[in-house]
Amino acid sequence: MKSKTLLPMMVMLFMLFVVGSPMAQTQQTATGVLVSPHSPVVSHYAESLYDEYAAGTAGKISFSVQTEESGRMVDLAGKAFSSLVATQPYRIVTDQAGTNLSNPRFYEPEAVGYGLHDMNYTADGFAGHGLPLEDGTYRRLLVTATMSGDVRSHEAMEFCWSGLNHCAVLDPVVVFLESKVNTRLSLASEGWGPRLTHSEAAPSATNQNEVAQSEATTNATAAKGKCGLASHHNWTGETLTWSAWTATYKDIFGITLVTKHLGKQVDGISCDTSCKPQPFSTSNTSSASGTLGWNTACANKGDAGKSGSTARSIAETKCTDRWEEKASASVSAEGGGASISFDWSLGGSVDSNGGVYTDSCARF
Repeated sequence: MKSKTLLPMMVMLFMLFVVGSPMAQTQQTATGVLVSPHSPVVSHYAESLYDEYAAGTAGKISFSVQTEESGRMVDLAGKAFSSLVATQPYRIVTDQAGTNLSNPRFYEPEAVGYGLHDMNYTADGFAGHGLPLEDGTYRRLLVTATMSGDVRSHEAMEFCWSGLNHCAVLDPVVVFLESKVNTRLSLASEGWGPRLTHSEAAPSATNQNEVAQSEATTNATAAKGKCGLASHHNWTGETLTWSAWTATYKDIFGITLVTKHLGKQVDGISCDTSCKPQPFSTSNTSSASGTLGWNTACANKGDAGKSGSTARSIAETKCTDRWEEKASASVSAEGGGASISFDWSLGGSVDSNGGVYTDSCARF
């Protein structure tokens, strides 16, 4: 990841993680928080959260956030979250591959309770997690989401404890909003992404037999050039490694509902002594678990093929999650040679790791 991209993401990581941690015992308040023991906190935590989610989709979705109401959390005592914000028949979901949130979409689930795991709770539940109501404030939000010209609005709630530097957002439409952003930012801070390693081509030289040949033959051999990859002429091999990563989806109180451990994936191609491509792949297995109605499934596969001077390597793993329905994940290879591909059958929202690498060997 380039430094220009990583720096703002690391700044965002600091803001969200510090503000989002109920264990932070500091006297300083989060950026943009106006502290008063008797009046609502004015926070920009929610806005930062939605902005980071949108950034993860590379701008395929955008949000605008307006404050409809603010107050002290003691005024919400005994009230179910379902009485505080209206639900919608649709959800906003994304698939996740490390720091990337892909395929954002409006989705109408068959199970009407999908993504509404927090709505039957009350605000009193925060007290059991070290967040007293008397120290908290809230904002009722109007969130407008735009995707490909489709504009829809829904309600959400932001809860903040300025003295603990902790905020949380209840959004019945954007499924696992905070969890996805927190995972994205955590991986970005670690520099997660496909790690590239390579081997350099040896300096061109004639062998002992060529030395004994005529000058004309030697010149003809030299004219063939040095073997290397089409993508990088000075390299004779390239390896892409996607490090293992973990997705953890939590409820409004920080209780884990879904955990997915995505295994390490490796793709590579090297040019042999005859300047022919030799592809290879390693696909490590993944695992996942869910609770309170959440089901999971995982699959993985590694394969490779070559056609003439071109080769392809594939190593992928995917895990799905589904609420009150069976999650599924299976994969098979299609085609052959350098045209090999994977056909995935997936039931549920998807987290993935790995990818495809295609290259050729030739003399340059």
